Parts: sequence; C-alpha cells; structure tokens
Amino acid sequence: MIAIEKGKLNSRWTFYALMSLFWLTLVVRNFFGIGIPVVVFLVYALAISFLGKRNEMISLAVSCIPLSTSIQYKYIILIIIAVYVVKYFKELGHMQAWALFGVLIMFWELLHFGTLGFSIVEYLRSFAELLFCMLIFATSYRDYDFSLIRTTLAISTIVVIGVVFLNILKEGISLDEAFSGYYRFGKYDGASESFAGQFNPNGLGFICNLSIAGLLQEIYYKKRPVVNWIMIAFLTLFGTLTLSRSFLVCFAVIILLFTWCKVHQSNKKKNLFRSVGILLAVAAAMAGAFFLFTKLFPSAYAQFLNRMNADDITNGRIELLSFFNKHIFSSFENAMFGIGMQNVPEKIDALYGRQVVPHNGIQETLLIWGIPGLVMVVAWFWSFIHGAKLHNKNRLTLMNLLPLVFFILENQSGQFFRSGKSLLAILFAFISLCQTTDGETPSNDPQKTSNEESIL
Repeated sequence: MIAIEKGKLNSRWTFYALMSLFWLTLVVRNFFGIGIPVVVFLVYALAISFLGKRNEMISLAVSCIPLSTSIQYKYIILIIIAVYVVKYFKELGHMQAWALFGVLIMFWELLHFGTLGFSIVEYLRSFAELLFCMLIFATSYRDYDFSLIRTTLAISTIVVIGVVFLNILKEGISLDEAFSGYYRFGKYDGASESFAGQFNPNGLGFICNLSIAGLLQEIYYKKRPVVNWIMIAFLTLFGTLTLSRSFLVCFAVIILLFTWCKVHQSNKKKNLFRSVGILLAVAAAMAGAFFLFTKLFPSAYAQFLNRMNADDITNGRIELLSFFNKHIFSSFENAMFGIGMQNVPEKIDALYGRQVVPHNGIQETLLIWGIPGLVMVVAWFWSFIHGAKLHNKNRLTLMNLLPLVFFILENQSGQFFRSGKSLLAILFAFISLCQTTDGETPSNDPQKTSNEESIL
C-alpha cells in the first residue's frame, strides 16, 4: 500500500512539473515571440502520458479545452489515446456496449465520403476527441481525482487569459484602454490560426464559465475554498470583460444553481440560519461585485449595456437559425442524411453563396448528419449519463450536473461536434457526473447513504 501511494505521489509531482513547464513554454513562446516548435509540446504530452497515470492523462486532455488555440491539441489527444491503449489494453475487452453509439456516429460520418473535399486524414483528426471520450466513458475505471482535473482546467484557462492580456499590452494597448470595454477580451483576428493562444470573446467566456463551474463544485465539496474563490473572481472579471452575452447568461445560471445546491445542502442538515446566511452572502457578493464593476470599469459597463440594448440581441443568430432550418427541411436527403461534418462553410457557400455555419448545437447536428444523426447523438448522451448514474448508486444530483447543464445551455448559441473543445467539455461533464455527494468516487458499501436527494 505504501509503495502504491508513493508511486502515485511520484507520478503526481512529475505531472505538476511537466505541466508547469508546458504552461511556461507556452507563455514564453506567445509573449516573447520565441520560435519554439510545436513538437516540444507534443514531447511534453508524451512524457506526461507515459510517466503519469490515468488521472494525469485525463487532466492533460481536459487542459486542451482552453489550450486548443495555443497548440495542435488534436495530436496531443491522439498521443494520449495511443498511450492509454498501450497501458490499459486489457480493459478494452471489457468495454461497455454503449460505446457503440460513438462508433455509429463515426460510421454515419464515413458515409459522407463522397461529399465536397472529404479527407480520411481530416476524418480521423475530427474524431480524436470522440475516440478519447469513448475510451473513458466505456471502461469501468471511475477512481477520478476530481480536484486535479478541475484545478488543471482552471489554471490552463488562467494561463490562456494571461497570454491574451500580455498580447494586448504587447500590441500597445494601454491598461485603461484594455479595461475600457471598447476592447473586447478575446478579440484578436487571425490569432487562432497561428496558435497564438487566443479565443474570440464567446470562446473565452465559454472556458471561463466551464472552469468556474468546476471550481464551484470544488467549493461545494469543501476543497481549498479560499484559493478557488480567488480563481473564480479572476475568471469572472475577465469573462465579463469579453462583453459576451452568452457568458453573462450562463454565469448567472451557474451561480443560481450553485446557490440552490448549497441551500439544499443546509436544509438537509436542518440548519435554517445557515441557509439564510448562504442566500444573504450570495446576494451581498453579487451586489458588491456589480457595484465594484460599475465603479472600477464604468466604460466597460456602458459598453455592455449598449450590447444588451442592441436591436438584434442575438447578433444575427435568429436569421441563421431560420436560414439553416429552411435548408435542412428543404429535401428528404438534407433532413435524413445531412451534408457531413467536413468543410461545412464551403458546402454552404457552393449551395447559397454564403460562407456561414450554424450557431446552435442541435441545428448543427441536423445539418451535418440529419435526423438519424441527431438520434444517435441523443442516444450517446443518454448512454453516458445512464452509465454514470448506475456507477453512482443511481444518484445524480444537481451539483453533479452543473457542468453538463452549462454545456447544454451554452451549446444553444455555439457549435457542437465541429468544435473539439465542446467534446472535451462533455468529457469534463461526464467525470463530474461520477462524483458522489460526499465529494468522492462511489463507495462499494451498499449501506452508505447520501445527505442529498437524487434528482435522476
């Protein structure tokens, strides 16, 4: 037992050291403009995968959500998959049957091989995240280190925000201008293609909210509350400065659900004063944050109000929704087969002379794979939720579901399968589903009960 714990400790410190080097190399490359080859990051990934255990490999994969515009993360995912298969090959023979839903999705896309610009190489790259999700979802291993995974995600997001901020200063924009609201954090045209570590404002808001959801789960289970609140404050500030409407809506929902869970937790302990105290504390914190934001960043606040009062608050998404609905249901082939996942803007341009993509995850699925594809994706969703529920003694609480609820809400104004970070966000949400109400993985003791009611 001592040897096992020592081995776990050694692998953990190795992971900390390598990830710190990973983040430092990223900042040095992007801020100082030093020509560090992409292969260096692939070597880091290979070392982490070989020297680490499952939790370290999953943490590296989850960190690729915020780092997706900084590195060629799909190759990192493929490296993790290869090492994972080598290390845990014996488990592959015991994969649960519902992994087949992922296989069906891949097969359905393969049937589009005759469409415009189909590439088998791009096909394999496109499904790197899905393959890794299938490996994790369908094996019996559930002894996750939730704190490690969530903290790695949060720190990676903070590193990316740091890169964005440093690049703003490097471009000659003053601090006053940066925080004025006239500059939206994440707005850096063309940077994503050059792996400069930038997101558009909505993308930056997405990774901030996902990290916040994970940190709130840590606080709920009483893990490092002071450090986590500091990180949440940092992520909230820069998420707000993106001026992203979807960030604000999703953030409000996350806070409301977290507050509800904390009050419910106190009610179960029959502590009325604690419940009232939580409500008052959250209300005071939100009011204080709003007051400070309006006083410290008045220009940003004014800009945000202008965006909220725009004639089209959806920024053209309603028109896109109508446009793609007309296309999808214009023919039997479109509705039942779709156009495939590759080269969607080019295919739409060839048909209508417009290079546009859907900004709704459900509609995107219908566009690329038709109604059968949507059914497969829903079945895939149901399968991993059901699998987590069975593993978790048939108990899934609202706190378990927090990242998944956020993902579904955010996905109504974004992309789904065509966005690799979305599939990795599902992996993060699935892992959260596997945590019990005491903050640990499920106990083998059937007599163990929960202080919280199951909602599923």
